[in-house]
Amino acid sequence: MGWRLLEDQDALVCRILKAKYFPNGDFLTARKDDCFRVSAMCPPGFDGTCVCDLMNPTTGSWDTELLHDLLGDADAQSALGIPLKSNLGPDKLVWHFEEKGRYTVKTAYKLASSLTLDAMYSVDGLWNKLWKVKVPPKVRNFLWRAARNNLPSKEQLLSRGVVVGGECETCKTSIENLWHKFSFARLRRLAGAQIIGGSNEELKARVCMVMWQIWKDRNGVIWKGVLPSPGRSTSLAAECRVEWLLARRKRTAQNPQAPPATSIGIVIRDHEGQFMTGKSLRFLGLHRVEEGELMGIKEALS
Repeated sequence: MGWRLLEDQDALVCRILKAKYFPNGDFLTARKDDCFRVSAMCPPGFDGTCVCDLMNPTTGSWDTELLHDLLGDADAQSALGIPLKSNLGPDKLVWHFEEKGRYTVKTAYKLASSLTLDAMYSVDGLWNKLWKVKVPPKVRNFLWRAARNNLPSKEQLLSRGVVVGGECETCKTSIENLWHKFSFARLRRLAGAQIIGGSNEELKARVCMVMWQIWKDRNGVIWKGVLPSPGRSTSLAAECRVEWLLARRKRTAQNPQAPPATSIGIVIRDHEGQFMTGKSLRFLGLHRVEEGELMGIKEALS
């Protein structure tokens, strides 16, 4: 919205907001007691200073003395390293994070993701690690929903106005939320020795499968009234992953990687450019482009 208020000032919504909140200026010059406020640190005596005020109006270069007085030696040297255009024009707003300088929601989302305080919820943090865990896709999807707190736990349903009892269906002693369902003590009790002693990747996969099985057992209690024993839950989680790994290996064995080859396409047209016939060929081994073209000509003439 802030960018629209600056870029499209003739739009109806921009004119209404301007008339109400900053009638004597623009979005950037709104008063401190206005609802729209922009605050920035500026040395005394330089309020309202623009970039063009830091340039020599005659030469179009930086005003070195003014920069040193305003910014100090270290920052002034950094500013002096910024090249200036030889033909000065009016100032304009540019979005630094997009190559054409225009604001887009996509670039703003990427910026917000990179600045997220909690690294676990950044795009390059939890998610990349989660999608690499060697478990079935449905388990990864479940983990993604759990990390976003999008699973329909009793607490989540109540927060959205769904009339349900809030107690955990398994223990009947606590409010059902994700922290309760997937507590470390519960994982240890259900998975036991199976999550101890494996490699890091194997350990992550086992824990993820146990978490998925916990949620599956919870649904079984609600819809079928059946709760497997902890040992049975652990076995089901392990069996599901083993079956998935075996299916992957079988699929890979049935579809081995094809050897490298060179493909050629031939089209023959008449003197008017009309299509007459065509042919496609595939030769084992990689060939240079020139060799492939010669092979195609040879086949077309044969």
